[in-house]
Amino acid sequence: MLKFKAFRSRFLAGAALAAVLAMTAKPAHAVSKETIQLQTQVQQLLDMVQRLQSSFDQRFAVLQNLAQQTSDQATQMGATVKALEQKLNTQNEALGSKVDTASGRCSR
Repeated sequence: MLKFKAFRSRFLAGAALAAVLAMTAKPAHAVSKETIQLQTQVQQLLDMVQRLQSSFDQRFAVLQNLAQQTSDQATQMGATVKALEQKLNTQNEALGSKVDTASGRCSR
């Protein structure tokens, strides 16, 4: 999660820097109409970046949820396998003692 936040911060900082550079990199003879168009385009770009970030956040949350569910299911499955293993061991021990008892009767 920390890597994601660091990535997000860098991404937004980069987008803001690009917007500032785009606004300051205009030629000195730019007319007012061009400046307004550039500002509009920068705002559209920032809006798109914000929508992209929002979409990314939502999808990341879904992935985190799925990963947690998978982890929980794996833990549950491990416990089930352990319980089955113990049950089989108990049955094997019981069967082994029956075989020993039966062997003892046959050798007499």
